[in-house]
Parts: sequence; structure tokens; C-alpha cells
Amino acid sequence: MFKFFRDNLSVNSIFACTEHSIFENKSDVFNIAELGGVNPNITGDGYKYIPLALQINKKMQDPVAIEKLKIKQYLWQNNLSTEDYYKRCAEAFIESFPAHKFIAVADKSEVNFNILDIIMEHFGSKLIILSAVNDTWTGYCSYPNFYNCDKFKTEHGCDSNCPAISQNENNSGIDVRENYLLTKRFIDKNKNSVYLNVGNSYCLQQANESTLFADVQKFMIPLKNVYESDNFEDLWKQKSESKRGLSEKIKNFATGNIFYVMWSAMYLNDERKGLSYFLNSINILKNLTKDNLLSDMVFIFAGNMDEQSRDLINKLKIKFIAQKLPRNVYMEILKSSDVYCNTSVEEAGPRTTYESAANGTPVISFDRCNAIDFVNDNNGALIDTYDVKMMAEKIYNIYKLSAEERKNVSKNTYETYKNLMDTDKLVDKWEHFFSESIKHE
Repeated sequence: MFKFFRDNLSVNSIFACTEHSIFENKSDVFNIAELGGVNPNITGDGYKYIPLALQINKKMQDPVAIEKLKIKQYLWQNNLSTEDYYKRCAEAFIESFPAHKFIAVADKSEVNFNILDIIMEHFGSKLIILSAVNDTWTGYCSYPNFYNCDKFKTEHGCDSNCPAISQNENNSGIDVRENYLLTKRFIDKNKNSVYLNVGNSYCLQQANESTLFADVQKFMIPLKNVYESDNFEDLWKQKSESKRGLSEKIKNFATGNIFYVMWSAMYLNDERKGLSYFLNSINILKNLTKDNLLSDMVFIFAGNMDEQSRDLINKLKIKFIAQKLPRNVYMEILKSSDVYCNTSVEEAGPRTTYESAANGTPVISFDRCNAIDFVNDNNGALIDTYDVKMMAEKIYNIYKLSAEERKNVSKNTYETYKNLMDTDKLVDKWEHFFSESIKHE
């Protein structure tokens, strides 16, 4: 996403991010990492800057991490009032930011709104929120439908009686109401200078239901963060080679013309990712194929594995690979797969569906995500969320295809993504947005 902006757009913008501050300098993109100053412990060609996140972002102020990095953290907040702390943080940005018209953030948590407010007032900046998660317009949680909560649609908004808190012990210390009111104060003051971009129509519909963001201008331009091959025939050769390589590596437990089905999650036991729904669909698939062992299929579960999830998969008595994969290995196996399945109950993305399509791997997905805009029966299947029977049937439909038919579906997948994420078209949309926004100043 940031690479796309940096390499293609002409407008003078800044990416303000204190969590992932490693973007290189170019004329229109400021490397916020340098704001942390030089780390005296690093010499030679190593990454020499102290991440600003460790000085400004509360979530990153981890003494253990600081000790591992062998750097000194400037704990301004320990010596300042909260108001002065925000002012000092804002000054750190203001002193170093070049002239600009727009500040872009990918998630509202990347820079505290109290700090952004001061910066925007100083420069007269406009703010673009490139929504990578849904918590921007809800005021707190990222996935309200997953929690079956519609408070973000009401005048009162989020409060301490929050299912995202009660159902997740890791969030128990967060003051939901304070966070919501902070967002409300910022939006009320800056609503004519704030823009919200959502990457897909599912998120746009939800954002339009938000009371908090009712007066914020919204638009939908897909966020390109995966790049496809130049042409399909070259990609198909790569896919065939990758599949042969994978089959060679697993020949000790699976041989023949294997049909590969891939599913992934950062953590397999994350309930929102829907592993249980995918496993249910595999059980139904056994009945469809009349093969209780699914003998010529291999299922890939990519992500951090826990014992309970492994036990559930083992009970199916199928051939599978289940482990966390390095990035390059993940992409190679994704390219090898005959189909990628997404059973997330709700997503702002996910990135994985785009990655699959860019690699010509058909996508079968629940519909509360970006798949709603590009997945169809010609390149996979878009399924009502929770419909595990239909998930199984659509996997079976692709499984039954001839080699030539599978190639056609793969080509359709690739072409659909290429058209959706055509760089020239996206650049035109962004340049039009920027020019219109500046025109109405």
C-alpha cells in the first residue's frame, strides 16, 4: 500500500505511522523513522534510526523490547502532564515534517488523535485514513458484526458494556468510552478535513452506517499491496513448477495428482477466522467425494498452530500440512494451491484473498470481506458467511474440473485481480481525489 503511493502518486503527502516506521525517503514521502534520532549503538550499514514508536506510541513502550534493542527511550510522559506530552510529541513531528497538504494513516491508532489535531492545525493538513481495519468508524472494535454489536450505529456509541471487551480478556484494561469520545472530539472538530477511504464495498456499507463518521467524506479505492505477474502464461508456468516442487517434498505421505486446498490465519485458534467452519466443510466434502479419507487431496493450514487446533484437524483423518510458514514459503505454497478458502466471519481485508488472486489461485470465500468485490463463480465462489455446505460444494466443483478447465478458472482469477488493481486506473482515481480535495479548500 505504501509502496504504491510512494512509487506512483505525485501529490505531496506524508505517511504518519509510529508502529511500522521503516519507509524509505522520497520527495513526497517522509521517513518518519528518522524522527527518533540516530542509534549510537548501530554502526556500518545497519538500520541506524531509533524507532519513533518507542518514544511516542504507548503500545510500543515495552521495556523488554527496548533492552533488546539496546537503545535509550525518551519517556517524556513520565515527566510531563498528559496535555504537555501530546504537545511535545506533536512538536517532534512538526519540527521535522516537510511542507505537505495531506497526512495519510492506515489505522487511527498509529498516531494519537490528540497529536494529529495539533499537527493538522499547525500545517493546515488534511487527513486521509486508509482503512486497513474497521475500528476507525466504530470508535473501538474492528469487527462489530463478529461481536454482533451495532452500538457504532447509535448516537451514544461505544461504552464500557462492550462485547469486544467482555469476550476478549486481552482487551480488559482498555477504556472503550474514552477512546470513543476521543475519536468523536477529533472528528467533530476536523470533519471538513478528514477523509475515509475503505478498500471494499462491504466496509463502505458498514462505514456509512456509522454515526461517528456520518459527516466524514467517504470513498472507495482498493488498496493495492500485492503485485501480479506481467502475464498469465508465465504465471501458469510458475504455478506448475511450484506445484511439482511441493508434490516432491510431500511424496512420503501423498502421491499422484494431488489437489491442494489452502487456508490460513495468523493464529489458527482465532475464532473470527472460522477454522471450525472450514473443518465442517471438509467433513461435508467427504460425503460429496464419497471418499472418507479424501485420498487425493492435501489441505494446507498456514499459521501459528496450537494443540487444540491440531487435534481437531487430526480427527478428520485427512492429509494435511499445518504450521507457520516463512513469507517466501507461504507465497510459494499459495501459488501451488488449486484453491484458497477464506472462512473469516468478518474482515477489513483480508490481504490473503488478494494474494491468492494475484497468483491465479481461485478463491472461495465468505462474503463479509473484500471478496465481495471480485470473487464470483468464474474465479472461485462468493458464499454467504457461515454456509459451510456451500463452501464444500464449491471446493468440490473446482476439484471435479479437468486440467484445462482449472487453468481457465486460474486465468479468470488472475485477470479479475489485474483489472481490479490496474495501477494506471488506481493512480487516476487517487490523483482525481487529491485534485478535487485541494480544489474545495
